[in-house]
Amino acid sequence: MSNTRSIFSKLNLNCCMNKPLTECELETPPIIAKEKEEDPQSNLDHSQSAFVSAEIAKTSLLGFTINFKDIKFLTKVGQGAFAKVYKASINGKIFAVKRLYHFEPETIALFQAENDTLRFLEENNIENVIHYYGYTQLKISNSYNIIMEYIPSGLNVFDWMVDQQNKNITIPWSIRFKILEQVALAGKSMHSYDVIHADFKWLNVLISNLETMEIKVADFGFAINLESQSFKQLSLRGTLAYLAPEISQGIFSKQTDVFAFSMMMYEMGELAAPFWETDYNDIQIKNVIKAGERPNLSKDCNEDLQLLIRQSWDQDRLKRPTMNYLFEQLHKLTIQESITSSLDNVEVSPRFHNE
Repeated sequence: MSNTRSIFSKLNLNCCMNKPLTECELETPPIIAKEKEEDPQSNLDHSQSAFVSAEIAKTSLLGFTINFKDIKFLTKVGQGAFAKVYKASINGKIFAVKRLYHFEPETIALFQAENDTLRFLEENNIENVIHYYGYTQLKISNSYNIIMEYIPSGLNVFDWMVDQQNKNITIPWSIRFKILEQVALAGKSMHSYDVIHADFKWLNVLISNLETMEIKVADFGFAINLESQSFKQLSLRGTLAYLAPEISQGIFSKQTDVFAFSMMMYEMGELAAPFWETDYNDIQIKNVIKAGERPNLSKDCNEDLQLLIRQSWDQDRLKRPTMNYLFEQLHKLTIQESITSSLDNVEVSPRFHNE
């Protein structure tokens, strides 16, 4: 496959980090001060109890109160705009701990909102979403931590697709549809409880099992509960190349997730970034999308998937399908492709060995 068609050739992964629209339209992203690297367990008062509230403890799958001194940080596995994720041990068990390191009121509020969203999704057994286990907060030292499921592979779908592409390995359609179906199931389940992710992209989808290609949707830092927030009064958030045109007007809804998912379907279908063949930067992509332009679909992309993509990125959000409809259609395509692959006796091992 030509390198010019690389999935990462045109995709800038910087986000508009919950900033007003005027700031997000700048050619240069806002500068975020770098934090000095340090041991997450240093300079903390371990005598000060860091605890899960009684309400959270009752719903925690751990079944016990978490003290910060019991968290043993092992290695850093990820970092975002205002939080770092560590592999950690708690009472001999391995977890992922997301720790806030920027302490402005806005970032603390976002972090606590993410915790509330994850707790809500866990309580309602939402499928294909990262498991949530609890929350700790030191009252004196600035220390906010979300305890979550640890994914051993440490691999997101974006990096996995790039790796397959770099190795010139063709991803079977049966695997592509299976991955898309699982994301649609997570979206359908979240939307049934009026929760939108607001930052759907392959970097936020983790592969929990490389043998079976099972995935988990993660990173709910921008998630919105439509029952408790007016989606007409929220600041711009998300990744520029995935933003629905109406978001420029501050409108967030379930259909904005559907639009972002259309770009995910495009990337999975074309194995290329949106507008990869143009010289557009991220700001220009946002603007042309707002004006009604969309990426070109090629004959390499499955025709049934093309139809779903076109429906999902409709300029009129009210004409886009629901995540429930997309899940049903992708489920059918997954079954259909699995049968076709079986009849054709095609090797579809999800490990994609170079043999």
